[in-house]
Amino acid sequence: MGTPNEEVWKGVSKLKDYKKEAFPDFKPKSFLEICPSLGELGADLLHKLLLFDPVERISPKEALKHPFFNDLVIPGAIAVPMSIAPSPVQKT
Repeated sequence: MGTPNEEVWKGVSKLKDYKKEAFPDFKPKSFLEICPSLGELGADLLHKLLLFDPVERISPKEALKHPFFNDLVIPGAIAVPMSIAPSPVQKT
């Protein structure tokens, strides 16, 4: 991930507690380089979940739709395509 800076998180330097000198300037590494067993899709999902900028970060709901989970098999579960799965009931 590297050290947060304006390049990866616009406005970070304007945050109240941001102190550039508090951390060394770490360059980002690929998640595949750190953990090759993730695979391309796993590394992509992890990257999107851990983005510094909360505006750019994937939501939990969107994360569950990520292609990483397309081949997930839960023993005993009935497969229901997301396109026809019922929406959760919202409380009013």
